Amino acid sequence: MDLSVVTSEMRINPVAPRAGQMAAFAALVRNLGTANVQGAVVMFNLFVNGVQVGASQPMAFNIAGHGTFQANWSAVIPAGQQGQVVVTVNARGDVNLANNRAALAFATAR
Repeated sequence: MDLSVVTSEMRINPVAPRAGQMAAFAALVRNLGTANVQGAVVMFNLFVNGVQVGASQPMAFNIAGHGTFQANWSAVIPAGQQGQVVVTVNARGDVNLANNRAALAFATAR
């Protein structure tokens, strides 16, 4: 099994959230391997101006070989100019840990 998450398959809505506004984050997790995965975990971490300001609870999921899983999380955006959400996925036995983390930068609206 080889779980993967990449920036190009991450989304934020709205694209430029205002401080105090709820933002929805989504990330597509892919299993590049052939083995089914039971009990994988994905987490979102939110940073504003380089400081971590929020984190999701670990979310467990199962994914088929060559399958996909859409992870979702929402958070209120605090004041700041530059935001970033980091998504990390883990599963016991993953053969390639180098592709288990991705980050999406975003600007907050004024």
